Amino acid sequence: MEQVKDMLLRIADVLIQKEDELGEIDRQIGDGDHGAGMATGARAIQKELEELEITSVNQVFQKSGTAMMESMGGASGVLFSSLFLALGKIGPEASETDVASFSEGVRQAVNDIKIRGRASLGDKTMLDALEPASAALTEYKNATFVEALAAAKSAAQQGVEKTKCYVAKFGRAKFLGERSLGYQDAGATSIAIMMDEMYQFVREEFK
Repeated sequence: MEQVKDMLLRIADVLIQKEDELGEIDRQIGDGDHGAGMATGARAIQKELEELEITSVNQVFQKSGTAMMESMGGASGVLFSSLFLALGKIGPEASETDVASFSEGVRQAVNDIKIRGRASLGDKTMLDALEPASAALTEYKNATFVEALAAAKSAAQQGVEKTKCYVAKFGRAKFLGERSLGYQDAGATSIAIMMDEMYQFVREEFK
C-alpha cells in the first residue's frame, strides 16, 4: 500500500508537469482546459495522500478517486476518477494487491466509464487508450506487474495514435466532424501517461 501511494503521487506529479502539453493537445480540437483539469485533480490527489494514514491499498485508490472527482468537477472528474474508484473496490481491504486484482479493477473501470460517459471504443475519448490497456492487463494477469504494465502502457500509447484516425463524437471536438481527424485525443493521452508512469514505477521498484 505504501508503494501504491508512492506510485499515485508520481503520477500526480507528472500530470502537473504536463499541464501545458495536455492543454495544447486539447486546444487543437477542444476547449483547451484538459491539462488544467488534470493538474487540478493531481494536486488534490497529492494533498489527500500526503495527509492520509494508510490502512489498505483499496483506501489509497478510493481516496485518490474521490479527490479527483471532487476537485475536477463535471464529466471529466467523474470519468477519470472512475479508474481509481474501481480499483479501490476490487477485493477485500488489503495491504497489497496483485496483477489479477489490478487487471479486474481496470476492466471494471472501463465498464463504469462506458456507462457513465456513453462512449465506445473509436469515439476519440479516454476509452481508446484505457480499453486496450485493460485488454493487455487481462492477457497478462498471471504475469509480473512489470510485464503486465509494459504491455498495458504500449497498448495505451497505440490507442492514442489510433485516435488520430477517429472522428470525435464527444465534447467541443464533435462539432468539428471530420476536421477532428489527424489530432490525438487529450483524454486518451492522459491515460497513456498514467499507464506509462505506472510501468516506470514498478520497473524501478522491482528491478
